[in-house]
Amino acid sequence: MAAALESISGPATASARRGRSLAALSLFLAASVLFVLEQDLFRRARVDRFVAESGLAHRRPLEALSIDLEPEPDLAAAAALSIALDDAGSSFASEKWEASGRELAADALRTRPGWPLHAHLLAEIAWREGRAARAGSKSDPKRWMAAWDEAARAAPNVLLFRSRRVEAILEAWPTWSSGFLNEKASAGAGALRADALDGLRSAFRDTGLVAAWFRTAVDRLGREPAIALLPDEAEPLRAAAAVMAGRSLEDAKRLLDRADATERAERTAAFRRIDSLSREGSSGLAQACRDYVAAHPLETLEDRERFGEASRLLVLWPSERGAWETDARAALIRTVLTDGEAAAAVPSPGLRRALSSLSNVPSQMTADVLDATGNRAGAEKLRNSAAVEPASDQWAAFDLRSARRALSRGDVAAARAALSRLPAGRFPGCDEWLARRGLAHRSGDEAGAAEAERHLADLDRDDAITERWRSTGRLRMCIDPSAGAGRALVVSLVSATPAIVAYGWDRSRSGSRLVTGENVLNLPLAGRSGVHEFWFAALAGGPVSPRDPSVR
Repeated sequence: MAAALESISGPATASARRGRSLAALSLFLAASVLFVLEQDLFRRARVDRFVAESGLAHRRPLEALSIDLEPEPDLAAAAALSIALDDAGSSFASEKWEASGRELAADALRTRPGWPLHAHLLAEIAWREGRAARAGSKSDPKRWMAAWDEAARAAPNVLLFRSRRVEAILEAWPTWSSGFLNEKASAGAGALRADALDGLRSAFRDTGLVAAWFRTAVDRLGREPAIALLPDEAEPLRAAAAVMAGRSLEDAKRLLDRADATERAERTAAFRRIDSLSREGSSGLAQACRDYVAAHPLETLEDRERFGEASRLLVLWPSERGAWETDARAALIRTVLTDGEAAAAVPSPGLRRALSSLSNVPSQMTADVLDATGNRAGAEKLRNSAAVEPASDQWAAFDLRSARRALSRGDVAAARAALSRLPAGRFPGCDEWLARRGLAHRSGDEAGAAEAERHLADLDRDDAITERWRSTGRLRMCIDPSAGAGRALVVSLVSATPAIVAYGWDRSRSGSRLVTGENVLNLPLAGRSGVHEFWFAALAGGPVSPRDPSVR
């Protein structure tokens, strides 16, 4: 009987236990919800008291009303603190609600740990409190430094957080170096100073922050310590050079030289990575190539370096579909085709593979690639099919390049045919007269060669070119490659006061020079042919005037 009763009562007892457990769980959940609601109400009430104590309801009524629309108490607290900080400005430290604001920010950060805005607000309040303390006593910056470090780590792309941290470090620095840290020669003080320097070093990787705060860094830390914080990155270094130009042209020149060396090192390292990805057969090779040309424009290089780099990129760039109008490889192809020797140095598969991967390629560019890679019959077929079209500058450029290539391989007939297609009535320029002179020499046409020489000499005597050089510092030249490899352009720059001058060819920058009195530049012309423009520009100091240039 007992066994029978137990068999009957056992399930009922288990069911009762489950019922009691569910009831207890329901009570616990209900209590938890009530507790959370109570905490939310408590935090909302703290926010309301802060708004009332700080006077925001009267001074910023519309913004104060918007605080109630925030979905969570900690976000409402952040909104209230942001409005209060903006309203109080630099007088925040003297407000009665300073302590409650700090507690509100700390509670918001505890509620949502790692939230960068909360950390920033806590740092902002602690920093402004420290301003008042620094006026009469020594403040401990660990509070705001730790909070701003957390905000910057959590949201590294928010410029405001990094900028305010830099401003705070630099503002507090004289106090640290004159009293606070020196009097407390402890490991903790040294660590704090190291953290501050790391914060500045990290911030100065941003060009905008260098432009905004590097002058202050020099004032507070000293010239050499501030310069030591700059990264080996070209753009921040150039921004620092612009800042230093108003104080020391020698330091500015030193920074520009360092930027130029850094830029060359950056290009070399990036290209090494592309080579490595190519050897590994990595799927990221094409993206690395695209990133390279975006970060390191080829037009900023000198001629031979530019052509060589474009050639190597075309060989390494894997096949991927693209459009001629938007794909970076189109610019590489155009770069290579502008120089016959460079085009001949590019393996045909690299140049043709790039072209075949692109859509909407102009027919003259296709003909150019065919001609450059040895398929002259295919190029001529395309060119002849365009004979019914009106003559265009694009086809004229192709014909001129085709003639140069023909002359380089000794094909006089092909060169003559290409030059004969150039449209009549146009004014021949430097490249065309160089090609016609080359054809005349190979054909034994002394009269034609003399005529070309005469026209080339006339180009050098153009008064408009001389006037433009004197007024703008830009000199358009027709460089004759046959006149001797040892020639150089000699330019004298004169400045009554010291000046920094940048100079280069076309769109490239060769370097910079500190000009004091008269300074002479000797610029080798070897490796250049045809039309090129030399330029100089005063970056600081001056004014700088050029003398008439000469070729020696």
